[in-house]
Amino acid sequence: MFAYIKGIITENKNNCIYIESNNIGYLVYVTNNQEFILGEEYKIFVYDLIKDSEEIVLYGFRIYEELLLFKKLLLVNGIGPKTAMTSIKKCGYQKLVYYIKNNMLDELNNVSGLSNKGSLIISQLHNKMKEFEIDLFTYDNVEKALKTLGFKDAQINYAISKLPAQLDEAVALKESLRILNYNGTNY
Repeated sequence: MFAYIKGIITENKNNCIYIESNNIGYLVYVTNNQEFILGEEYKIFVYDLIKDSEEIVLYGFRIYEELLLFKKLLLVNGIGPKTAMTSIKKCGYQKLVYYIKNNMLDELNNVSGLSNKGSLIISQLHNKMKEFEIDLFTYDNVEKALKTLGFKDAQINYAISKLPAQLDEAVALKESLRILNYNGTNY
């Protein structure tokens, strides 16, 4: 069982990266491959899943709390690794935790991949979220503006996750655009 892999990113594809550590290349599925720059070194927290075919599949996260949320989502009946990864990618782990901790059923049901599973998630996870300390400050108007400009949900969540809390909306929009321009827009 792996806890994390520290190595150099050698390939960066749609929903996965290749990370080389000690001359071994690992294929790791990630929520946002645009967070990783080729040739740079990263520490990636991983969850290893052994499939029925005895194939080992690695799911990786730059933030430990994302890994914890991923594991919690896998405890819910009907949610597998792909659904959990998609949900974290589309919504962002902070919002997902916030929705679960605050019993926000409608918001959970609107998360891509989780439709109609919100009540199940809340009933099975609400009391198991104590280790997550989330003080969610949202930039709803910035999100809407970025969506109007044609950015995808994953791009928007990535940019907003990098913003400090409580920026003026105009500054937050400008900073989000800077982040998206710097990292490219091909999520």
